[in-house]
Amino acid sequence: MDITSTPYDEVLYPAGLFPQTHPDRLATAAYLRGLSPAPTQRCRVLELGCGAANNLVAMAFQLPESEFVGVDLARIPIAWGQSLTAHLGLRNVTLQAMDLRDPDLERFGTFDFIIAHGVYSWVPDYVRKRILQICRDMLTKEGIGYVSYNAYPGCHFRDLVRHMMCFHTQKFEGVSEKATQARALVKFMAESRIKPDYYMEAFRTQLGRIVKYDDESLYHDDLNPLAQPFYFHEFMEEAERHDLQYVGEAVLDSSDRAQFTPETLQRMQELEGANEIVREQYKDFLCGTGFRQTLLCRRELRLAAAFIEERIPDLFAMCDSVLLTGLETAGDAPVEFKTPGGGKFEISNSEWLAAFSYICSQWPCAVPFERILQQVRERGPKKVTDSGSAAEGAFLASGLKESYALGVISLRVRPPNVVNKVSERPAISRLAQAQLRLGGSIASQLHASMKVPDRTGRYFLSLLDGTRDLEALAAEMIAFAKSIGQTLLPSDTDDEGSLEEKVRQRVKNNLVSLMRAGMLIA
Repeated sequence: MDITSTPYDEVLYPAGLFPQTHPDRLATAAYLRGLSPAPTQRCRVLELGCGAANNLVAMAFQLPESEFVGVDLARIPIAWGQSLTAHLGLRNVTLQAMDLRDPDLERFGTFDFIIAHGVYSWVPDYVRKRILQICRDMLTKEGIGYVSYNAYPGCHFRDLVRHMMCFHTQKFEGVSEKATQARALVKFMAESRIKPDYYMEAFRTQLGRIVKYDDESLYHDDLNPLAQPFYFHEFMEEAERHDLQYVGEAVLDSSDRAQFTPETLQRMQELEGANEIVREQYKDFLCGTGFRQTLLCRRELRLAAAFIEERIPDLFAMCDSVLLTGLETAGDAPVEFKTPGGGKFEISNSEWLAAFSYICSQWPCAVPFERILQQVRERGPKKVTDSGSAAEGAFLASGLKESYALGVISLRVRPPNVVNKVSERPAISRLAQAQLRLGGSIASQLHASMKVPDRTGRYFLSLLDGTRDLEALAAEMIAFAKSIGQTLLPSDTDDEGSLEEKVRQRVKNNLVSLMRAGMLIA
């Protein structure tokens, strides 16, 4: 099938990583619903609409014994991805420029995980149907499909602004000009009334969103005339027509319960007994969901009605919430934590506090169930030493399951290759080193992107190859700064000894930040 030039050839979409698409995330959700997904260290993954394949290549680097295939209609991004794959010497990645309707796609065989991120809502209806057909026909028996899409009701506000931007920008040429004009229109509308009302508030909210977008992202995501959101029940009706069923979401509910009234929370609790599709749809109504990342499997498989608590002990737990109050000074008072998104919550149960605080203290490492349980036994108020106590294990499993369902704790079938202490000679991965040389964003071991726009930061990262200790890193950074006539600190006019000590401390702080970002490897 011939492939003509696409908008993604003419304007490259910004390459990125999507942690929620990682096989580990998909396998964990499937395992907790009673399936037996393929081991992530030896699996086959297909990504539809992979673009420049940054997402796929990073997975392939982390999982060298697994096999990855990426297809995309746009030839230029695929060529870029093939170049990156060759540069890294990866032999477990195949990238192909092809139409998803091409029957030749089936020559790649079946896959344990199929990913379609940022595609479904931005293609014609016949391509959407083809995506679901591929999930049905090319998934292994207990394989998992991931499909993300814009969702209603949240996207009604986005559509309000998007349609106006599309109308306004149709007469302008060039990505930069279109993006500038789109933002200008929304800003004009947001500031058009003396007394703001609900209509203006919609524009202000959307303006806050689009000013953070790259021009290229805004062009493809919001100025695409094909963009189409769906209600969850509509998406699932189409999925069921392709003999697929709902497994869950790659990103679990992280809504702040504190914003809802007690009566609302009670009604939400009552929904737990309803049909799963109906329950999820009402949650979308309540939370104003605007984007979904839905997991699917074959319809004939039997799924557990809820996460299976008995499987929790087989998993690893991780959480990057931060303690706001000291455990030693808290006494019997609740202890407050803060999430990365800025939300706050309290824990008063002493056993769960011992477990949760330990998990957070080990970030970015994922810790096994037995080690958490040991902490509960050692640090909990009863100081239980009976290793055969089933009650504590059941209590911990229940707490982990609930926290996972609320999006507070991440559970994994396999721990990431990260460290939670800065080693004597710190290092980042070979993949991150290669990406530094190529000039783009770099990948963490948690499958997340990190942008390093400044020259000094990129040079510092290039030194982290495992051959230099703290003293050598500080000395190299001072020499580098002098070579380019740059000051590292406002107090560079101090004596040399003071400068070296301050740079050494700054290097320490930077290494801790990189460690918490999952950039440092064991």
